[in-house]
Amino acid sequence: MSSISISEMGTRALALCTIRNAPLSVVGFVALRFLYQIIHYRFFHPLRRYPGPFWASVTRLWQAWHLFWGSDLEVHWKAVQKYGPVVRVSPTMLLVADSTLLPTVYHRRDTKSRFYLSDYWESKGSVMIRDPAQHAAHRRLVGATYSMSNIQRMESLLDKHILRWFDKIDRTYVQQQMPVDFAEWTTFLSYDTLTDVGFRNPQGFIEAGSDVGGMIKAFRLGTLAFTTAGRLYPFFGWLPHTWLRRFLVVRPGQKLGFGVVMERAKKILDERTQALAEGRAIKPEKGDGSYDFLQAFMDTRTPEGEPLSSENIQTEIFVLLGAGVDGFTAMCSALLAEVLSRPPIFTRLMEEIKGAVVAGELSQPVPTYAEVARSLPFFVACVRETLRVHPVGSTALPRVVTADGPELFLAGSRVPPGTEVGASPWICHRDRAIYGADAEVFNPDRWLGDPAQVRLYEKHNFAWGYGSRVCLGKHFATMLLYKAPIALFLTFEAALCPETLETPKPQVGCSGPSLRWRDVWVNLRKRKPWVAQEGTETRVDGKTAGKGA
Repeated sequence: MSSISISEMGTRALALCTIRNAPLSVVGFVALRFLYQIIHYRFFHPLRRYPGPFWASVTRLWQAWHLFWGSDLEVHWKAVQKYGPVVRVSPTMLLVADSTLLPTVYHRRDTKSRFYLSDYWESKGSVMIRDPAQHAAHRRLVGATYSMSNIQRMESLLDKHILRWFDKIDRTYVQQQMPVDFAEWTTFLSYDTLTDVGFRNPQGFIEAGSDVGGMIKAFRLGTLAFTTAGRLYPFFGWLPHTWLRRFLVVRPGQKLGFGVVMERAKKILDERTQALAEGRAIKPEKGDGSYDFLQAFMDTRTPEGEPLSSENIQTEIFVLLGAGVDGFTAMCSALLAEVLSRPPIFTRLMEEIKGAVVAGELSQPVPTYAEVARSLPFFVACVRETLRVHPVGSTALPRVVTADGPELFLAGSRVPPGTEVGASPWICHRDRAIYGADAEVFNPDRWLGDPAQVRLYEKHNFAWGYGSRVCLGKHFATMLLYKAPIALFLTFEAALCPETLETPKPQVGCSGPSLRWRDVWVNLRKRKPWVAQEGTETRVDGKTAGKGA
């Protein structure tokens, strides 16, 4: 057999480079690249010793696929049950299901992973800032606005919208003897309330009974798109640095997803700025009943004495319009679904509410936050158990192990720098080592038991996030969650609808990174107000009515 010269080999190789063979060459290259990736991640990567699903360990497409289709939580939970408390769920990410490790994972320097796609934002609010030092500095600027003391100054506004909510539900459903879907109507309440306390500009969701301006749909679509793309950050992370940036970076004027909400945020800021400049509005001062989130952001000054940029303020408004709403919606829907579906718990709760009213400890028709917290311990336990069993966050919240931070050991092995480590609130709240054999059971009494055990639950509670990045909207959501359901039970007799084609039983599923409820159908009838016993004082419509009212 004669040898082939180098020139002849080159000629034959060039002959294969035809238009017909080009697709085959591309396919071959992709196949070889993927094969290399499988071999590298399975047999040579530092995380190879951690167990997990095969496809999860070799491609990020596994997580992105399941997150997009809403099966993210389901496959993670099955993986934890099969492989144990530390599972490899992507080539470079570990999912931790051991609640005792939450302080270890989230009390580190807490650098967010590239999953958050921070380069897709012209201006980054607290949610999008990855660097821990920058996040801490920003949080110091805006944190006071979200404090409980500031929210309590606005409590009368919450009362106003709760009463408007009841009036609309009464006219539209109760008087017509029709069931109402609270998975939908809690969204309308939270949007109108938050946009009022946020910038004195309620958007009219309650009166319209619909998604005004498409903001709900836009925010949810944007969240799903961003979190799915975030799971594929090696690919999507470089796109904002190309000529495509002007199409991809979130900013006002875009007609889809987050851009719709950001456009509304810009309009709100522009209207306030112009009204103050033209003298059509008086600047509210701190402590005034008219002082709102927007004015607080406009009054904020950096350590150098500079105001926040308009882009920064728009981003904070965006966070209020989006993330602040769906949280309350999911929590309130879950609470109603759990309590109303358990007659012994609901009966006990109603006895507690009636007892507090008769004792003059609870206002009608809308109690104060302080009254609920002080006088209704079983209800508070129901709220806390709802947040445990049905936390809003369902997906893993990844952080990056940094080279200059303390070493992290999981399952007896040192986690290499650059690894993403995260935990799911839903999964961690089912840790039997913390919550016992009934960890998957809705049991409010666990919060009324041994104080030392309750402190253990609180230490490992992940419902609002963990460490330095606990949700800023926690106090607003808590106040509304304490007030609205109790006011509902004071005003109406409530019962879950029988399961039919028109009124299916309550359902909960994943949508992007969060749980979302649907079909929480409830039948309501007006309730005759309870009367306080002689010798007590109670409040009706926010005013003291006198002894034995």
